[in-house]
Amino acid sequence: MEKPLACIEISSGSIKFLLGYILNGQPVVEYTREKKVPGILENGVITDMNRLIKSLEEFKVIEDEKAKMRLNLVQVCLLYPATGLKVYQISKATNVIGEAVEKIDVSNVRAMVEKEQVDSGYTVVNIIPDEFILSDGKRYSNPPIGVKSRTLTMTCKVHVLPTSIAHGYKSALNQAGLRCKNSGVTPYVYSELFKTYQNLPKTYILMDIGAKVTTLSIVGNGSAYKSSFFAKGSDDLTAALSESLDLSHEEAERLKTSYGYDCRETLYCPPLTSQGNGKINQKALNSAIESWNEGYNIFLKNAMEQLVSGYGNKLDACPIILVGGGAALNGIEKLLQLSLSKHPLLKPSIRTVGGRDPRYMALVGLCLASGIYRGTMEDDRHGVITVSRKETPQEQPKKRRFFGQREEEDVL
Repeated sequence: MEKPLACIEISSGSIKFLLGYILNGQPVVEYTREKKVPGILENGVITDMNRLIKSLEEFKVIEDEKAKMRLNLVQVCLLYPATGLKVYQISKATNVIGEAVEKIDVSNVRAMVEKEQVDSGYTVVNIIPDEFILSDGKRYSNPPIGVKSRTLTMTCKVHVLPTSIAHGYKSALNQAGLRCKNSGVTPYVYSELFKTYQNLPKTYILMDIGAKVTTLSIVGNGSAYKSSFFAKGSDDLTAALSESLDLSHEEAERLKTSYGYDCRETLYCPPLTSQGNGKINQKALNSAIESWNEGYNIFLKNAMEQLVSGYGNKLDACPIILVGGGAALNGIEKLLQLSLSKHPLLKPSIRTVGGRDPRYMALVGLCLASGIYRGTMEDDRHGVITVSRKETPQEQPKKRRFFGQREEEDVL
């Protein structure tokens, strides 16, 4: 079993945590937790740093009586939003120090990529190697450690984000006493996860419908290339339903989650709630959702046009894969098909061992992407988490240390 990885996602409504590992190339979920922290982000930018730091501090020590588990976190893998994402294709070469390629040679060529100039106001958050090329022309997908060569060339994709976002997220982690072991941008980690789905296309548009933001990303041959976004999401639908149907926010959220958009013809259409102006049935709910979608559709079309500009008509019929909390809305495919009729709409389910909650799909992708060895993409320090299972009177003493190359004491 590979060493477990602790992964964190900071969204506009909550902080999600996942502990998982990679087994035979597939992610396995060991544990998940979510803390609701509404209003800490706006368009991906942290708006309440103090509250975010205090909330992150609660994840340093995780105790769960039901799971009989205690986690001590030192460093985590961090999920970045795609807000403002730019992707560069870069190739750099270095002379090999010895007769064969060693880790230091990979570090050297990666350092050359890190020094490459990017647009002002942007910061490099990840370097994704595509291939390593030796002096004899042979190509490798992973670092060719131990293979004789005079030179080492690395061709890679460099993900950059606005500095305000990149530095804000890492600063929040650091001030909470956590280190960033590895990181990934949302469309990249989804693309890595969907590579393991044999029935999904390799080229598609990823539509991530969040609580406050919808992001569109082009994924070509399994790699993320470009993103656009607009500030509308599933929370805006809840607010619109609350206003138009005269419902409390809680009741509007319940109707959205429980019933969604259902256009099936039925002879019997019972009321769904006693709140509001009269008794609201499915037809009234559908009508309210359609009204909201008219405004949402304007933003969606503008973001789509911005995304595919420069590609001609190559993406006119490109499949769209729906992810994010908003994609869980019942009937979302039929609703979006009204404005995206040329595009096949796909909504894959999560297939991970140990975890079936779609809210953690992005973190599953981050765990998978972080567990793939691509050279010096990880921090050299290990011993990240100490895990112990609390004993019950019926159990014999049993403790587990999941990973760490240095010795650590079990925490009871």
